[in-house]
Amino acid sequence: MSRSFSLTTLVGALEAAGEFIDPLEWQAISDEQQKLLERYGEYAAAVKNMPSLKSWAKRTAEEINEILAEHGFDIRLKSWGKDRNRFGTVSINDILVEWLVAGTLKELKTGTGTYDGFLLPSRAADVIWVAGHDEPVLEIPTKGAEIVYVSVAPDPGGQFELVEAVEKLRSGTWRLGNDFEKVHLPMVKLDQQPDLSWLLGLHSGVWEVEEAVQQVIFGMNQHGARAKEATAVTMVMRGIAPAPKIYVVDRPFLVWIEHPDVTVPLFQAYITEEHWTDPGDLAQL
Repeated sequence: MSRSFSLTTLVGALEAAGEFIDPLEWQAISDEQQKLLERYGEYAAAVKNMPSLKSWAKRTAEEINEILAEHGFDIRLKSWGKDRNRFGTVSINDILVEWLVAGTLKELKTGTGTYDGFLLPSRAADVIWVAGHDEPVLEIPTKGAEIVYVSVAPDPGGQFELVEAVEKLRSGTWRLGNDFEKVHLPMVKLDQQPDLSWLLGLHSGVWEVEEAVQQVIFGMNQHGARAKEATAVTMVMRGIAPAPKIYVVDRPFLVWIEHPDVTVPLFQAYITEEHWTDPGDLAQL
């Protein structure tokens, strides 16, 4: 089972909340949220320097959803109308890279079937060996500043386990190898919506996360790779009940005044539209 999780856009969306929350002081209520906060500072500093990542904070879900649609994402926040006790944020990361040396098409045959694949020559990818990891890490340079890494590995099992698996490889002892003339990779077309229900309840001051949605899209072929990911979050004021539905008196109405010691109304009237106007100072009426 493929697994994806965008920690960059999640932190980007939470950082965007700073437009309405000052200061941002996130407090965890679960172990998963604590794992997020353990990495939050590093990621918050990093997303500020990511040219591929953009974030927004808006008053309505419709504005957030319009941004998601414009960038080709299917996820949406639930509408809350006009409510001063809520706002939304969205963060989008879009990376398109082209291999420094293009590959050639070649089907990939494995024990589970035949798949679309491509070959890269040796000069198009370096082979890295990491201490304690049995499979090589392929380091694929691109025509830009980005570098793509690929390595066979067991299913990490969860979202932060995925993050931890990559962290372990990145922090390990690396040794450059020259073991293969070519590398053969599968093409990839991935589109997932990771479950962020564990984020609900994370709070900063009087604000907390009410809804969080994420989508991760990834494609890879002989020409290069593209990663698109987005996270959208609804923030709600803590301890505030949902805004009540408003009953509008928009037709003629009865009005009367009572006194507890009097058995009949002190005043009573039926008011129509012709008298719906500002009375001014009531003491001067």
